[in-house]
Amino acid sequence: MKLLLESWRQFINEQRITNSRGDFTCPEKDKYGSVYYDVDRDNPPTIEEIAKCYVLNNAKVTERSVSGLKPALYDTEELTKFREYDKEDLRRDDASFEELKADIKENGIKEELIIFFGRNGKVHIGEGNHRHQIALELGIDKIPVRFIFWRNVEGNSSYSKVYKVDVSSEDGDQ
Repeated sequence: MKLLLESWRQFINEQRITNSRGDFTCPEKDKYGSVYYDVDRDNPPTIEEIAKCYVLNNAKVTERSVSGLKPALYDTEELTKFREYDKEDLRRDDASFEELKADIKENGIKEELIIFFGRNGKVHIGEGNHRHQIALELGIDKIPVRFIFWRNVEGNSSYSKVYKVDVSSEDGDQ
């Protein structure tokens, strides 16, 4: 039994894929359902790579590699195109926005942004559009992010938007 467990543990470790930017490998689709992989939280793959892998192979980032306690760090500017709301559509005229801005300036971003990925190829920042805007205004370079994978992602209102990922493959595979 001990030998069987050691062999199984070795197999699991060999199958674990850890991806980082510039070295992304999407795990192959599994006939039994979703497949999971880890990411380098300090140098994660692009949002487009994660989304394309989810759409084509039903592959999701594991909670053990990116979670609320261990978010991935992304360049603040890079996340702009995934915003659900443009700067003009954010509520910024009340005191709570300025209070949040002052808190982030003093203490940094305490609560990570949440990016929703849909099997329909759509992606957007579902939670944290105000924090993202504040990070841009304060010149914060990196921002913490975690991921949620859903069947479909759509905008919540007439002025919200979603980013559609191009899932076509140049070399015809996947």
